Amino acid sequence: MYERPVQIKIIDEKSYEVSYELPEGEKRVRGLFNQELFTEDFILLLTPSYQFNDINLQSVTSPEYEMVFHTKDNLISRFRKT
Repeated sequence: MYERPVQIKIIDEKSYEVSYELPEGEKRVRGLFNQELFTEDFILLLTPSYQFNDINLQSVTSPEYEMVFHTKDNLISRFRKT
């Protein structure tokens, strides 16, 4: 799972969906905020940094977020270059 983009879509104030590509195809799993999500590929814990409400929920559920898990060697290499 290292060095591959992972998309996160917030479904509602309690849950989110993670999607990612593997050689055998796309995977999608749902998780709950403040609870560890265990898959055969990774363990993830998402904690909201603010409270969702009727006013801001639409603004955080509209976009898809993306993150990449980096290897320790990759991160060290990046910092050495700077």
